[in-house]
Amino acid sequence: MCGIAGFISRDIEDKQSVLKKMGDSIQHRGPDDEGYFIENRIGFVHKRLSIIDLNSGRQPIMSEDGSLVIVY
Repeated sequence: MCGIAGFISRDIEDKQSVLKKMGDSIQHRGPDDEGYFIENRIGFVHKRLSIIDLNSGRQPIMSEDGSLVIVY
């Protein structure tokens, strides 16, 4: 089963480092792939377990115009 983590915060200075640590803590949930999204106050990390490996399974997913991001 895949794993997701994230934050919404104004106070985190090194967002990339914090998100990497969050991802490392759920590595067992998806060792096959990972994806990150950081913008302004928001950060997402997705760890992927590829039981049935689809080429379109990478996350986070962005809308065509880049205005929306989803992790599920």
